[in-house]
Amino acid sequence: MNSLMEILVPDIGNFEHVDVIEILVKIGDVINIDDSLITVESDKASMDIPSSQAGVVKEIKIKVGDKVAKGSLILIIEPEIKANATLAKTELPAAIVKEVSATKVNTLETKQTPSNGSIDISTQVVVLGSGPGGYTAAFRAAD
Repeated sequence: MNSLMEILVPDIGNFEHVDVIEILVKIGDVINIDDSLITVESDKASMDIPSSQAGVVKEIKIKVGDKVAKGSLILIIEPEIKANATLAKTELPAAIVKEVSATKVNTLETKQTPSNGSIDISTQVVVLGSGPGGYTAAFRAAD
């Protein structure tokens, strides 16, 4: 069994104390690094506090309305290896894995050939969507 680990409030800027306005996790939740744990609010802005470790939430040490500062204890987790936590969420049945590994996939180039034999479209990457994610994906693919 892994030992328990404390998750503390990181440096939140020039604020001594900020109000906790929302708790985004509950006991038993599996969290990954950078998952939002709580939302805090100062007189100027609100922000989410991310987790610095992956694991299972065992105890929550704050409640809505509390004031926290850098170093305040947020919660206690039982650490897990990130790969195991991610694998558990995305595990595929063995039959699908065998089928995919038995299929030869050409990832370098996709061609669409019309019935007359001439190549009409030749692509290496297709980006679906034009929002912020699609925009970034298109530029990264171009690089």
